[in-house]
Amino acid sequence: SFDRIVVAWDASRPAKRALQDSLPFLKKAKAVQLATVGRESDDLPPHLGRLEILRHLRLHGVEATFEHVDQGGLDIGSALLRDAHLFQADLLVLGAYGHTPTAEVLFGGATRTVLARAELPLLISH
Repeated sequence: SFDRIVVAWDASRPAKRALQDSLPFLKKAKAVQLATVGRESDDLPPHLGRLEILRHLRLHGVEATFEHVDQGGLDIGSALLRDAHLFQADLLVLGAYGHTPTAEVLFGGATRTVLARAELPLLISH
């Protein structure tokens, strides 16, 4: 069972889809954390809609918390995996972006990092 779930959240279309796709699991979880990644000093833009998304989840019977994850010099994917480990997550949920092959080689990506290094189950939506 997936009692502790981390959802990577940046208010993007893939993140919204992943959140929606994971609702059956979130409803059964004992602890749900929405994780945003950035430097600790960064203020999240208002469009991330923390209160709105928490309210949406509550309407579906899911109590969740937000965690602003400090990258600490890590790439986004590694920071998400570290946060999931610290949260003792049983499942990591994230939206996947599609990049051109050239962009993937040049810039990598959180999805690629998570797929390569994850030691827990993933739910990835694209």
